[in-house]
Amino acid sequence: LLPRVPHIAVSELPPEGFEDMSTAQLTHVDVYFGGQRIVSTMATFDSLSIQFRDPASIVRSIPQISHPQAVISAISGLLALHSEDICSDEQAQDCGILSPIIADIIFDVEQFRAQLFINPLYLENQFLNSEQYLPAPQQQFSSIHSFSALVSGGGDAKDQSQLGNRSIFSRGKTRLLSQTSLLPGEGLLLDTLRLEHDEKKWTFALGSMDSVGLISPLVTTKRYLGLRTARTLNLRTDLLLGKSSPIYFFLNERSRVEIFKAGKLISSRFYSTGNQQLDTSSLPSGTYEITLRIHNRFGEKEQKHLFTRSSLLPPINHALHFFEFGAFTEPHSIENRHRSPQASDEYFAHIGSRFRLKNNMGGEFALLTSPELEDTLQAGLYYFLPNLSLQTGLLYGDDQSRGQFINLGIRHRVFSLNLNHYNLDSEPQTTLDENSLLRQGSKTNLTLGSRFMGGALLARATQLDNSSVGDTTEYSLKYDRPLFRQGASRIDLTVNGTMNDEDETLILGLRYLFSGTRHKKSFSTRWIESKHKQNKGLQIDGRISSTQLKRNSQAAGQNTLFAKINNQSQSLGLRLERDYPYGVGFVETQTVHQDNIDQTLYSAGAYASVTTESSGFTMRGSKAGQAGLVISLQEGQKQDSAEKYDVLINNQVAKMSSHSGKQLILLKPYQQYNISLKSKAKKLIHFDASRQKITLYPGNVTHLKWKITPVFVVVGQAVHTDQSAVKNARITNLKEFSATDEYGWFQIELTNMKTLQLQSGDGKNCSISLPERPTDEEVIVLDQLICHPDNSSV
Repeated sequence: LLPRVPHIAVSELPPEGFEDMSTAQLTHVDVYFGGQRIVSTMATFDSLSIQFRDPASIVRSIPQISHPQAVISAISGLLALHSEDICSDEQAQDCGILSPIIADIIFDVEQFRAQLFINPLYLENQFLNSEQYLPAPQQQFSSIHSFSALVSGGGDAKDQSQLGNRSIFSRGKTRLLSQTSLLPGEGLLLDTLRLEHDEKKWTFALGSMDSVGLISPLVTTKRYLGLRTARTLNLRTDLLLGKSSPIYFFLNERSRVEIFKAGKLISSRFYSTGNQQLDTSSLPSGTYEITLRIHNRFGEKEQKHLFTRSSLLPPINHALHFFEFGAFTEPHSIENRHRSPQASDEYFAHIGSRFRLKNNMGGEFALLTSPELEDTLQAGLYYFLPNLSLQTGLLYGDDQSRGQFINLGIRHRVFSLNLNHYNLDSEPQTTLDENSLLRQGSKTNLTLGSRFMGGALLARATQLDNSSVGDTTEYSLKYDRPLFRQGASRIDLTVNGTMNDEDETLILGLRYLFSGTRHKKSFSTRWIESKHKQNKGLQIDGRISSTQLKRNSQAAGQNTLFAKINNQSQSLGLRLERDYPYGVGFVETQTVHQDNIDQTLYSAGAYASVTTESSGFTMRGSKAGQAGLVISLQEGQKQDSAEKYDVLINNQVAKMSSHSGKQLILLKPYQQYNISLKSKAKKLIHFDASRQKITLYPGNVTHLKWKITPVFVVVGQAVHTDQSAVKNARITNLKEFSATDEYGWFQIELTNMKTLQLQSGDGKNCSISLPERPTDEEVIVLDQLICHPDNSSV
């Protein structure tokens, strides 16, 4: 009897009983850490969370964890997916990174891939038997130039535009940085110019730069002319760095949002209705005010927010000391700009340090003294426990300035709670001005995220007390719950609400989504209750997106069409994104028809990067990058097509253009990379497949070249003049080891037909003159080949 073979059916649809999106699925998940795959493990996930079956096995795969039980506890139970942090394309920035209290993950549902992030406080200092600091890069001249163009306008708003350039000229560990902008009616402005040098623990700088911003909302980052010497974590090879403060805002309809810093347009894009998180990828490090200008059919309004981006605490053996001296520059505004940084009369000296006292405790202090300004002293304390982080600090000024702040984070398996508060009483009274140093006033922000009734809840409460804007209190709520899923389609319940002194709005809606391979569609119906009569009632909108692909199946662009209708207005929007070999850009518009009047808003931007090194220059369509790798694939006397090969960077395939010629890949500085080449071509070729290690500092550009040589296989039998086989003879004039067998047969790879030199075990030499290549076939089988004796044989 034959055994019964079970019937196997393959379908894209979920099996019966799994249509509900809230139903969890059990599958294998690949876990990555530091860009490397470490383990494949079983996990259960749904649209909101993931739970690993054996989190201890993940931790055992990472030997450098100093407190494994704390990390196991952090990744046990239900974990948020953090799907919003997945990098959508190669131009996306400020994504793909988390700064957890202990550990957290980003889960990509489509690839069943979990990227693990661990706070450096819970990692041991590795590399005890290797380099703890990055080695020096190549001592050669190179440069990276990033160009950007941004325009925004339409409707009753004033048109804004800007051309920008950021350049880094480097030789090894030394570099010159400049940043310029071209504004309408004002000409070319030099914003930044400074010289930097790295030397293991220290970075030295001279020129125009921003003052060191410790993680304190009481003192803002300011531009100055002078010098700085500071210990740095940039060259440490065992750390993860960087975190930024999130900024939330509420929109009662789809609107254009512009970001201004010191009166300069930084970003412009459209955001959808409801509670939104600001894209801060274009904002530099530091602590400073930004201004949001929100445009829609109701007009224009401004919001001011405090933004902070800085590093985490250093290791125990690496306190971050710094010293700065110079003069603050004259402040910039839209009405008052300078061709280049201008020193003011406000000279200062600034000294401070951030350090670790214990593995879960750290501190910081900073003293700023100036003959013209108020002397200030800051001190802060950091404390970490599993699922809890606390940061608190004080400020004391000799002119009656007193301040304090606290940042508290609590994380549970089903909720997270964050409290941020600062208060500063200052004399003389300062305001929420981008140019002020101290931040007079107080602000409290409480954020609660939780799983609630099968959905995800985010609630916020903010209170601001400032002399320039008065007292404001705002409450907001966002709730999403999946109701149904079948195949690639799903239906969600959405709730958005806000309440402040000017507005009270509640939005209830249903959202239908369909995600295909290249197309995505969404359709929403919302009921809006608002204090504003022209923003009440039923609203229906839709969105269709299609992705355009290159010949190598990489994304080349995206087209998105928006449409909305309610009882008072209709709107139509379009966003076009394109990725070309020498530039990327976008155009986004929205036209609103109301009361027989049409109003059109638009935003557009373009980005490109150019690098130079010893072999010339290379151009790439991309946003700004600080280090680069140039790839050349040479086949004979011509450039080979990049789409035939994969360039592996730390075992990850790099995204390449499909055109022939040199390829530019922008990378993060202060890192080492292992580079190798892998062929996707079906034809026989020869190239160096070994790994090459490179080190990149800011401004460094390394050019790697591969010579691609087509080869063909020759099979034949070597015989002496008496027809006896040339047994076990080595072919001596080939790079690769080759020999005949006991019957005289051989198989070799050649780039062209040539004379073969053979040497027998007894030292006798002979040679075979191969005939001309008879065909273009890649495998050529020849008859018996006579090996003529060499008179020089021993």
